[in-house]
Amino acid sequence: MVVGIIVALIVMYWIAWLILGFDKFRWELKRLNIEIGRTEGEEQKKWRVLRRKLFLSLIPFVKY
Repeated sequence: MVVGIIVALIVMYWIAWLILGFDKFRWELKRLNIEIGRTEGEEQKKWRVLRRKLFLSLIPFVKY
């Protein structure tokens, strides 16, 4: 009984962690896309590189 409750709490924590991580990803992607649309030239290239790194951060064990 106690083990089941502990497992349920761990699963709920993991699901909340995933939801919050996805929300942070969406917010950051939206911000980067706005900056890409607002700028041009070298500055836009910088924002595109940051967006590429954001997508790479979704792959486990990849650090940029």
